[in-house]
Amino acid sequence: MIADVASGQVDEVATTGLERIEPLGWLPDSEHYLMALPDGVVVVSATNFEVVGLVPPEGGWISTGRSERSGFFFAWFLDRPTDQCTSGRESVLVLVDLRSGDRWDALPDLCTVQASTWSSDGSMLAVGIEGRSSRAEPCGSALVSLDVASRTVTTLINGLCSSISDLAWSPDDTRLAYDRTLEPKPADSCALAVSQVETVVAAGGDPRAETAAMRADYRIAWHDDVTLILT
Repeated sequence: MIADVASGQVDEVATTGLERIEPLGWLPDSEHYLMALPDGVVVVSATNFEVVGLVPPEGGWISTGRSERSGFFFAWFLDRPTDQCTSGRESVLVLVDLRSGDRWDALPDLCTVQASTWSSDGSMLAVGIEGRSSRAEPCGSALVSLDVASRTVTTLINGLCSSISDLAWSPDDTRLAYDRTLEPKPADSCALAVSQVETVVAAGGDPRAETAAMRADYRIAWHDDVTLILT
């Protein structure tokens, strides 16, 4: 349901009987609300409380995210069976312009989406991914950025044998900081994984280590364009 705080009016959206409903928040125009349902993502009008748009998935969605700023873009990951990933399933990262319904299958050949974060202006989506691997190229993890306006994918770091987590753009959107796992958490142990915080420029290039490798679980934030806060 959607409630009008000023008038006290409460209206229900026709979602009765659905087992899984995930509220995703308001669009920047404050006139439309997003909800993820089992059969897709719906756009609800706050004026008449009717469903005005539906973005159907082609398989079960795993997680969702959207830009709070420009473009009204919405991203989610579709999950489907495959024999080319060790998990037996692959993901597709999809971007949809909710104003036009236009869809971009930005990253169609993934095994796992490890982490993602929007730039401050909403124009870029950074994604840590695990792609398909083989005996010839066993290390398939990478860090990429997606430009939603030009629909271009830029590989910032490729061929990683480790996973990426906790991505964070610098305030000026020129650098990305991330926590890279070097050694997984030991089995049957309370010890943390061995990780290292690194940064890379938004155009791609050699990463720079910002911490030594240690057993830690970092949360990354930027104080300014050149200073990181790690907790």
